Amino acid sequence: MKVFSLVFSVIFAMLLLMPGKLNQAAMVKAENTKNEYHEAISSACQDAAKALMIFNDSYSTELGAQGKKENFQKIALNLKEGLDRFYRSMYIDLDIENSYSQQQALMSQFPVIIAIGYDGYFVHTWNETKENGKYTVTNKWTDKKKYSIFDSKFDIKISYTLDDYVYIEDYKNNKKLEGDRKNFASLYPSYFSDSSFKKVKQQVINQLLQKDLEYYTYYCNRIAKQNGWKLKFKVPYWGNRSIDTISFLAFYQGKIFQAQDRYDSYGYGAAKIVEHKQLYGYEKNGHKYYSRHKNGTNLTAYYDEYEAAENGCSPDPEYYK
Repeated sequence: MKVFSLVFSVIFAMLLLMPGKLNQAAMVKAENTKNEYHEAISSACQDAAKALMIFNDSYSTELGAQGKKENFQKIALNLKEGLDRFYRSMYIDLDIENSYSQQQALMSQFPVIIAIGYDGYFVHTWNETKENGKYTVTNKWTDKKKYSIFDSKFDIKISYTLDDYVYIEDYKNNKKLEGDRKNFASLYPSYFSDSSFKKVKQQVINQLLQKDLEYYTYYCNRIAKQNGWKLKFKVPYWGNRSIDTISFLAFYQGKIFQAQDRYDSYGYGAAKIVEHKQLYGYEKNGHKYYSRHKNGTNLTAYYDEYEAAENGCSPDPEYYK
């Protein structure tokens, strides 16, 4: 009888401990999966940010070939290439490049993606249209959204950029002004003085991003609900961050962070473009070469050595020895 009681006690104790151990193991697995996705998102955003700067029109290509620093202000973002590069990187990192169903499921868990440009940003999100009485949901980039603020006291609209260049619309005097913010510091010190400019600009940009995160998250939830999809997104909190160059932001929301208790979370990644010297491809002595120098004929701008090599160029022996 004592033996039976001892065995029963041991079994009872194991039953009490088992759920805790199972839950702990599941939580560890969920945390590992969360870290895996965070790394994949960060890496994919870095790739996507670089792809945003791949020239996608003749005007941008011509500007890039000139190799001037201010071209960064004028080149149009390559939104299509940036988005494609982001998802390709995610598929590879998560080992789902051959699974169409998993790819589609992953795409649905990025309701909001943002591309940060020099004088404005773009939001990639769901878009609902109605045709012949039927609703269709697709993914679409919005038009450019300016970093703008309206001041009713001065009756002006200020549009910021990622550097010190600003645009001012003076409605009272029917004037449009633009230039370095220092030129307007005496007129509007609360916006353009040395002590206030960066702080105010940062607040404006962050508030605009947060407002759109709230709006488009709500919009996607409404679409999901009316279509009966089992998806519900939380509004990501962007916070008080400083953005000073081209960036790609992706907000993930899914159900992978689950153990015995439910885990809902979201992640984001941002990648900044590091300024680098322009690479050129050209023809010289019957050969196609590339270097950091303008040389030869048929000058073409490339982002890096890999892109130049893909287009048939090899290192110029004059500069690569």
